Amino acid sequence: MKRNRNESVDKLSNVGALLLEIEAEYVENEDGSSNSAREALVGALTQYHNSRFAFGKALAAYKVFFVKDGSWVAAAGVIGEAIHSDEKTIYRIVKDYQRASKVPAEALKELEALGIDPAEKKNEAAISNLIMMDPPAVQADPKKAVAVAVKKMYAVKAEKKAKTPKKPRPATVITGDTEIVNSSHEEKRRLEIRMKIRAALENVSNDKKLDELIAAIDVEMFETWGLKEPVSVIFTPRASALTPDGLQREDAA
Repeated sequence: MKRNRNESVDKLSNVGALLLEIEAEYVENEDGSSNSAREALVGALTQYHNSRFAFGKALAAYKVFFVKDGSWVAAAGVIGEAIHSDEKTIYRIVKDYQRASKVPAEALKELEALGIDPAEKKNEAAISNLIMMDPPAVQADPKKAVAVAVKKMYAVKAEKKAKTPKKPRPATVITGDTEIVNSSHEEKRRLEIRMKIRAALENVSNDKKLDELIAAIDVEMFETWGLKEPVSVIFTPRASALTPDGLQREDAA
């Protein structure tokens, strides 16, 4: 007798029984090979909040047994209800795990050691950065590769944060006759440019950054700005009203 699969499965003890019924309908399990995968999944359900990656791994291992059309939909629905969600969430968790699993195992261990769940949506950019790196290089020095990938992820997040409109602040008087408008439009635009430059020069040593930047600007001026004649420029280092991550600098007040 089939149970109503839309009924609540708040008690995790019910999940195994419901999945077993679905297997009987959709999975050819004469050798019982799906039993261990199902048991591992039910065990992962109790701690799915602790590691989305580990939960996704258990889901993916169990999903391979559902080859008939519509079979995984039924199973995912039951599993989704067990975590007070739906089958679409289960699909996403499997997809995020499969994507993260493309990263070399050495880097995955480094991420988890840092408390970064490889399958969490908020860490997707770091995973993308690692996937784009040369696998042998990542395996040779996973700590460095992860550090670079995570740093780039945070730089992009800071850039997006800098682009988010903030409530205007009143002008801050620095001296008796000098007034600076905090978080001005021009300063924000320059911050966006600076962050892109910073990301592009991340792997260049400090003593060579200026040379690389000038060389890039030389070509950009010719190729896209239409300038043909030499231009003399004097760089004068100065502070900004914004911190490097886009926050209002407190000492500007």
